[in-house]
Amino acid sequence: MGCSVAAESSAPEVITVFRGGRAGTTVIKSAAAREGEYASSQRIIDSNNLDDLFRSHALDSASPPSPFISVTTDPAVARHFAGPTGVVNELRIPASRASKNQFNNYVVPAGPGGQLIPGAELLVPNYIRPSEFVRKY
Repeated sequence: MGCSVAAESSAPEVITVFRGGRAGTTVIKSAAAREGEYASSQRIIDSNNLDDLFRSHALDSASPPSPFISVTTDPAVARHFAGPTGVVNELRIPASRASKNQFNNYVVPAGPGGQLIPGAELLVPNYIRPSEFVRKY
């Protein structure tokens, strides 16, 4: 008598995250990848302490150029960063590519009536692929 075993899914767990941005964006690169391409951005990650990089990103992602891209689990936060003329990008990315930035404890006025709410920041290394865009609104 044989047994059947359900096949395990090899697909990675994906999560939905959001990022405010400009209309027409189809690829999102980290500040470091925009300056020195992806390999340069990855070298920064490989040759530094992640806590130091996360701490630095929380203070300023442009100077020095961060190898990470900020995303959030809260679409209201993304709307705040998009501004009045921007769009909210809904993204589906492998959960393994997103890390909570424990050094970012900032709040933003994105709640009802401008109430302060947590930024709920996750950091994604180097880039967000066109295939990870779900929709814009």
